[in-house]
Amino acid sequence: MIRQRERVRLEKKEKREKRKEKGAETVACPCCIDFFEVEHSMQTDHTASAATIETGRDLPRTIGFWGASAVMVGVIIGSGIFATPPGIAQSMGSPVLVLLLWVAGGLLALMGALTFAELAAMYPRSGGVYVFLREGFGAPVAFVFGWTYILLSKPLAAAGIAVVFATYLNNLLGTMWDPAIVTCVAIVLLTYINARGVKLGTDLAMVLTGCKMLALGAIVVLAVALLKGDSTNFRPQPMPTHPTFWIAVVPVMAAILWTYDGWSDVGAIAGEVKSPQRTLPRIYLVGTAAVTVLYVAINAVYYWMLPVEQIAASKTVAPLVMERLLG
Repeated sequence: MIRQRERVRLEKKEKREKRKEKGAETVACPCCIDFFEVEHSMQTDHTASAATIETGRDLPRTIGFWGASAVMVGVIIGSGIFATPPGIAQSMGSPVLVLLLWVAGGLLALMGALTFAELAAMYPRSGGVYVFLREGFGAPVAFVFGWTYILLSKPLAAAGIAVVFATYLNNLLGTMWDPAIVTCVAIVLLTYINARGVKLGTDLAMVLTGCKMLALGAIVVLAVALLKGDSTNFRPQPMPTHPTFWIAVVPVMAAILWTYDGWSDVGAIAGEVKSPQRTLPRIYLVGTAAVTVLYVAINAVYYWMLPVEQIAASKTVAPLVMERLLG
């Protein structure tokens, strides 16, 4: 009996040592993973860590470059580009300065994308920022971030975007539907579609992203083709130097960066992207650069078509621009 117990004890010890050599044993839920895994050794090199992605611990890799790019660009292009221009015009008052701030916001987003491109190539697993925090700062920090992201930051951001969607939908259809109900229905419907499967969610993302880019691109193309803008709207103005101006820059840049927000979210589906070490960096860089060019172009059209005072006094700029172009 004593020998049998000793043999069992030795077998358990060998199993534990094998698990430590292979890495932490994980469970499916990335936010609950810290309750059920053994911490990776800090001496594990990046190659060994990246090699674990093909061992079946992640979801099937079925998303290609275009599908993941559509998800990323679709997340970035939301209500911000339609909702923020009036407030920015009220705070700044100079079209040239506003465009420079949009360029600065795009460069900051691109710097973040460069960083995430390298991290995604090193740790291409589902979870995105959660995975990066776990590898860099340990399981406790990643655990807190994961639950905060799921329960607070992401639901509130989605609700804010959906509220703007409901407002624009009422304006488009001439209806008076309750924005709260429309918001809830939109979120539930999109959640259901994504839960049905990766392919369905990716296909829908490609369609919706295409519609959004075509809508914004159509405004730019029509403005250039019809030449109904007024270049005097860009008349030079003296650069403000008083303290209140620099105080105003802070909320303006916050609004601009919120409009660019979403470039990091493609990391959440990194475990489903084909050839992640090669594909993910391209997605981060191409997607962020494309959105930056589109945002600067659409804002230039806004100020070319409308005086800054009219933009500042409006609630929705895009419909006014379309009225000026087509009406």
